[in-house]
Amino acid sequence: MLPLGVQVLADLPLAIDPDEVLRFQGYKKGVDAPTPDVRALFDDALAEGTRLMLPRAVVRWLPVEARGPDTLAAGGEVLTIPLAGERWGEVEYVAAAVVTIGDALERRVAALWESRELPLASMLDSVGSGAVESLAEYLNDVLCQQGLA
Repeated sequence: MLPLGVQVLADLPLAIDPDEVLRFQGYKKGVDAPTPDVRALFDDALAEGTRLMLPRAVVRWLPVEARGPDTLAAGGEVLTIPLAGERWGEVEYVAAAVVTIGDALERRVAALWESRELPLASMLDSVGSGAVESLAEYLNDVLCQQGLA
């Protein structure tokens, strides 16, 4: 049975992919190799970012009210998903979710930009982007497991 109503999830694990963070910095995996100073900057930003992040999510499962070949209606909204009916079969519920790492990292990045510490600001911002992406992927896995249970 799916948990109906709003769920607030806290203390969520983060597995930040260094390659993903470096991709945000313009590096191509398998093509570009960061120099030792860039790697050290990444390590510093990752350590600082990890201290600043408070990963959380809010989730709400909603029953599907109507279906079309390319649409699902739930919670008064219509989601357009090409070939959803053909690819997924009869969907009974959808989940709406929002993830966050909190605002401390963003505030720190702003302070670093203000003080012109641009390399660390940029790398820390990329660490935050990688963290949010990782958190969204983790939550997607959790929701898929809930939906299959």
